[in-house]
Amino acid sequence: MHKEEIFSLLKLIEKTKLIQLKGRYFPENYLPVINFIMISYYENKICTISNMSSSNNIPFNTAKRKINNLLDSKLIYKNKRIKDGKHNIFLPTPSLINIFEAYLNNIKNHIGTNF
Repeated sequence: MHKEEIFSLLKLIEKTKLIQLKGRYFPENYLPVINFIMISYYENKICTISNMSSSNNIPFNTAKRKINNLLDSKLIYKNKRIKDGKHNIFLPTPSLINIFEAYLNNIKNHIGTNF
């Protein structure tokens, strides 16, 4: 790998440390949670706090706090699970889908122009 490529990747990492979503900045540790929600959405899988915390190896209460922050920001919404009605499933809002796709396009464009 060339020195310029390494420098460009380091700049990309620095640029993506804070994710700006709907005018609010989220630290990079929100990215695994948002990724999980988006992957679950595109794969038509159920996203609950418990399966999110277990797949990301984070404590349940930490996942719950991050979900609540995303709910407060109106980036995700919750539905009752149909079968038992006890658990909530979380889905991205159209706003989050658009913002996240724009975020991924920025990364793709950066890689395309620098490598």
